[in-house]
Amino acid sequence: METKWLIGSAVLTPIGVLLLILVTGAFGGSDEPASDTIDPYALEKASVFTYGSLIFISDAEDDGAIKELAPNVRVQETFDSIGGSDAVLINSDYAGSLDSEYLYSNINTLIGESHPVMLMGGDSPWIFTDKESSAVSTGFSDGKEDLFCLFYDSKTGISRGNSISGQDLQESLGIGYEWAEKSMDDYTTGGFYDPGLMYSGGTPWILNYVAETYDHRYADFGAVSAKTCYYVLQDSNTEKKYVLTVCELQGTPGSPVSYFDKWIAVADMTVSTEASDGAHLETYAPLSVSGIGIVDVDMMIGVSWSYKIPDDSAAHNQSNYATDKFAIWHDFNELGAYKAEKQLIKPGKVVSVNGKTGVFHSETEEYSVTFYKERTLFGNQFLTVDQAISVSLRDPAFE
Repeated sequence: METKWLIGSAVLTPIGVLLLILVTGAFGGSDEPASDTIDPYALEKASVFTYGSLIFISDAEDDGAIKELAPNVRVQETFDSIGGSDAVLINSDYAGSLDSEYLYSNINTLIGESHPVMLMGGDSPWIFTDKESSAVSTGFSDGKEDLFCLFYDSKTGISRGNSISGQDLQESLGIGYEWAEKSMDDYTTGGFYDPGLMYSGGTPWILNYVAETYDHRYADFGAVSAKTCYYVLQDSNTEKKYVLTVCELQGTPGSPVSYFDKWIAVADMTVSTEASDGAHLETYAPLSVSGIGIVDVDMMIGVSWSYKIPDDSAAHNQSNYATDKFAIWHDFNELGAYKAEKQLIKPGKVVSVNGKTGVFHSETEEYSVTFYKERTLFGNQFLTVDQAISVSLRDPAFE
């Protein structure tokens, strides 16, 4: 995750700059995740997970306070005695001290048995990606996050991941527990996330993977979240596979925290992908539109959807079939009537890839949200938060 700052046209003296930093925290925030030292009170939120216990794999020494504060949490150093509906939270530092074969064997068993698995404090989602399960698609943020999560629905072959960084570890863990509960809800009821697709018959598109991200490290500007759904066309073509990607990106402005702040707005949002591993861009939507309020996304392949944007905003098509580049930029009016509202965009694309089994497609989605802060002093500010989500799609039938 990369963050860019731009301060408005006001000219500041050295004293003014110092005052800006001390009074407003203008340069606050960090690309680093929260500390991986777990606060026992953060585990209290584990009560939102109702399907079983939360098993915390870590050094169990001095865990009495954790046990007292969170009755459904069990801290242990091994993968023994994990029940059929338990969620598992793993301390990355502790996992790194375990025998590699022992660790990966147990991780693959947990994933294959449809346990929500969460990695806390890692530089990367390494326990999921270094030695991937042969039947599970994966996809995570390329940045250093508080929490990386993976769930595989053994009934449907759908997997879902989440990369989470909140204001602090407590917020990140709370979101992780809710994600685990929702994953088990869908597994139990046979449901799954639906981005609102409308089908007009023909060969079905089957959901393969859902990649989620949440970034709230710059809380004085806002939060960025993304939910990317990857579908595979179920046809008899053995030479090619067709992958539909629905890119849902949301920017939520924060509330002003300084006396000098007037409002915070979303100014720009962009989704883009550079084609990789021989993928060919077949179609995408939307094209450039403005002043219409509702954006219709018709992929011309028997599937469509729509989403709302303010009527004083615009979507700009920056894609290129010749280079297989997909890019859609949305320009919002940060001074307009809808300036304080959260904004959501949902463009999409279809690519064709080689019809091989196993890992049949890998790509990276680039997401960008720019926030605008209107101020009475020290100049207005822009903050751009960039996210990259790298996915590896696998055929669930592959062994």
